[in-house]
Amino acid sequence: MKMYELVGKYFRKTDDIEKSMSTSLFFTSYGEVSVSTVFLGWDHSFGSNSEPILFETMVFGGVYNEYQIRYHTYDDAELGHEDVCKMISDDPTVMEFTRNQKLGNLLK
Repeated sequence: MKMYELVGKYFRKTDDIEKSMSTSLFFTSYGEVSVSTVFLGWDHSFGSNSEPILFETMVFGGVYNEYQIRYHTYDDAELGHEDVCKMISDDPTVMEFTRNQKLGNLLK
């Protein structure tokens, strides 16, 4: 598997495993539901003939738990993070889950 390092918004191949470590780019929290976008460091195209897939947005908690989407570029990842956050914040079931979690924590 090919390794890459992130330099600003761009990536380049590297042989240095420390430079290819996953890096958090964007994080948004809605109480118990969070959206995280990271630079993966390792090409996740898995041998296909596409450009390297090096960025991923993932949801943790709620009805979209473990929903993920991957991207080729930093700019796509940034826009994708915003899109997933909009999907989460526009969904009343997510917001209800978040309110219930907060209420449950208060009652403990």
